[in-house]
This record gives sequence, C-alpha cells and structure tokens, in this order.
Amino acid sequence: MRTPTRSTQLRMLAAAGIVAAAAFVIPATANSAPASTPASADRAHPPAEVVEAFQPNGDISRVKVEPRRAKGERVQVPASKVRSIVKNGPPSDRFDIVFVADGYTASQMDRFRTAVSAKWKDITAVEPFKSYAPLFNVWAVEAVSKQSGISGDPTANVHKDTAVRSYFWCEDTERLLCTDTEIANAYARQAPAHDATVVLANTKKYGGAGYPSVSTVAGGNEEASQILVHEMGHSIGGLADEYIYGEEGPYTGPEPLEPNVSKLSARKMTEGKRKWYRWIGEPDPNGGKVGTFVGAYYHTKGVNRPTGDSIMQTLGLEFNLPSRESMIAAFYGGVDIADTPAGSPRPNATLKRTSTARITVPKLPAKRLKITWSVDGRTVPALSGAKSASVSELGLDSRAHTLKVKVEDTTSKVRDPELRKMLKDSVAWKIAAS
Repeated sequence: MRTPTRSTQLRMLAAAGIVAAAAFVIPATANSAPASTPASADRAHPPAEVVEAFQPNGDISRVKVEPRRAKGERVQVPASKVRSIVKNGPPSDRFDIVFVADGYTASQMDRFRTAVSAKWKDITAVEPFKSYAPLFNVWAVEAVSKQSGISGDPTANVHKDTAVRSYFWCEDTERLLCTDTEIANAYARQAPAHDATVVLANTKKYGGAGYPSVSTVAGGNEEASQILVHEMGHSIGGLADEYIYGEEGPYTGPEPLEPNVSKLSARKMTEGKRKWYRWIGEPDPNGGKVGTFVGAYYHTKGVNRPTGDSIMQTLGLEFNLPSRESMIAAFYGGVDIADTPAGSPRPNATLKRTSTARITVPKLPAKRLKITWSVDGRTVPALSGAKSASVSELGLDSRAHTLKVKVEDTTSKVRDPELRKMLKDSVAWKIAAS
C-alpha cells in the first residue's frame, strides 16, 4: 500500500535533484467540488501565461498569452455528465487523465467520447505510455456547448459560444488553440479524480496549446495527438523542453532541476555521477546514442540535451531513454501497485489462522512484477509470484506474527536507485496468536 501522497513523492524526487517539482501538474485536490461552487472568487485580471504552440511540421514555439476573461469575472460551471472511458482501478490508486469537451453540443457527445478514446489510443502507442497503460484511468467530462465547433475555425473571424471558450488564432498565431484554463479545471474537478486536464476541441483543424495546468488539442485531428504526448512529458514527467527558441545567447543560469537538460558535459556528468550518466553511450529509440548535445531549454549554448532529437524537441518522435526513466517513475508517483481487493482483509488488519490475505496488482506483464511474501522478515519461497496467502498453510507456531508482501516493477528502463524506490509497494498484516 502506498504511504506517501503523490505530492510528497514528487517532492522526494525534487529533493534528490532528479526533477523539478514545479513542472508537475498536480491539482490542489483530487476530489470534485459541487458544480455550483465558483472555481475562483472576484479578483484582478488573470495574469498572462507563456504557452507552447505547435505547427503541423512538428515545430514548437512559445507565446505569451493574455487571458480574455474580464476583471472580477467569476468562474462557475454547470454540472456535467462524467463518463469512464478507461478504468484500470480505483481513482485513488491510478493516474487519472480527464478530457473536457469544448465545442460539442448535447447531441454530439457520442462524437466527443469517440474522440477521447482515439486520443488515448494514440497516446498509448508511444512508450512508456504503451507499456504502462494499465496504470491510468481516463475520464470524459461532457461540458455542453451552445454551438458546435471552435472559434477561429476555419478563419479568424468565426466566433462560437462554447463551454470552455477555446479559440484558434490566439495572439495572431493560427494553430495556437487557447482556452480558459480555470473553466477547464473547474469542469475537470467534476471527475472522481484528476491529475492532468485536456481540453478536447470539436475541430479537425490541426492545433493545440500547452499551458502549465491544461493541454488543448483538436479532437478531430489525428496528427494533433502528438501535442498531448509532448505536453504530458511536462505535466507528468517534469521534463524540460529540449528545443531552441527565442534565446540567442548562452545559458548562464544554475544547473536545471529537470532530468533531461544539464550544463554538464558527458565527461563531467559521468565523473560526478549526475543526471543521465547511467545512460550515456546507450542506443536511443530515436537513433544515435545518448550523450550530451549542445542546445536545449530554449538556448543555443550553455545547456545540453541527452540526444540529437526527441519528442521534447520535435513532435512525432519518441521520448529519449533518460526521459522515459523519469516518466515511468512519475507514473508510479500516483499509483498503488499492491492493493487489497474488496472483501479481503485490509492492510494492517489482524488475520485469524483461517484467514487468507489477498492483493491485486496492475495488469502489467507478470514477468516484470516481482511479488515476494515474508513472515517476520523471512521470505516464503513457495509464495513467489502469488497474489494470495492462506495463514493456515504457512506452518506457523502459536505466537503472533507479521505477514508482508512486496511488489516491485523490475523494468530495466529505470536505473536510478532513487527512482527505483518509486517502483516498489508493500502491504502488511498482523497474524494473531492462537
């Protein structure tokens, strides 16, 4: 059973110098508030945000966006239907992705749910989402729009009355699909839990945007799915951008906390056992080998990336090996991989001599999950890989004992010992004296 909260585990990673905690998109609460509760009170005009814009050729840029919401406007959204699209476990034990509809009328919600399923299929075609899809739940919040379609489609002078107010031609950038992030998150909080919010726009026009707390994407454009993969690199894995944009001089700041950028050369990284030194020289999924390549973090010099190219630099590619490692560890930051099923003794319960302890684990490859049972710290070899243990078959004496099961993902894709701690879970019970 996972003990630290998700935010606590992310702070643990940041303290180890592995990720930047601020890069993770973690809502203040996973519980949904009543739909009639304002998401924000009267206040000054919302500040501008720097968002990522994406082009069909895979290029990524950054744009400063001024919010359209008026000063003092209250954010309040109606109750909406929430549908489970993919359910792999209790919301408290899985990573929950919430898609919010925009530009879909009440009669178009079948189209919206189909688009959500298609987007998730595209995301899970990319590693490490492909191998770890069972760690996720996917929800669809059916925010009903008065009009079908999205403002700015097909031209800048088109205006639509939609639930989340998404629009193309944001800051005169045609493919930049901006939205009202507070409205989006207010809808997302209606789901049982939410760890990442995606606004799915009813349009076939390529486009999207990456805000600090929300991603937007064209629901009817297959190529735009890569936008979500890149954005989840930020919001889930705490990854930095590896592309060069808007900064001509060298980077002169401190060593970045993000795991996939560094001021260090390959030699200094290896000598100091820092960042991705364990991966240097390994063949990368995008071709070539992991090393240190000059230019990243929007700067042309002074900071390096692990590979020649990756999805954090160009859409349509894969995560490089150091980034995959961080992503997998972050997945486990919000997941129990050892839990007790309903009707079975709960963790720390006292078992009778006739009791059976049971666990459930995610539907990951059995050969990758190592399940080990022990009594009073001594391993029970006969129970290796088992998901249940009958007290009566343990051959115990009459004294009280402790029964414990440990579950570990033994993947070779995570090499850092600190990150490997995230891939472990355990449950323990007391056994009463007879």
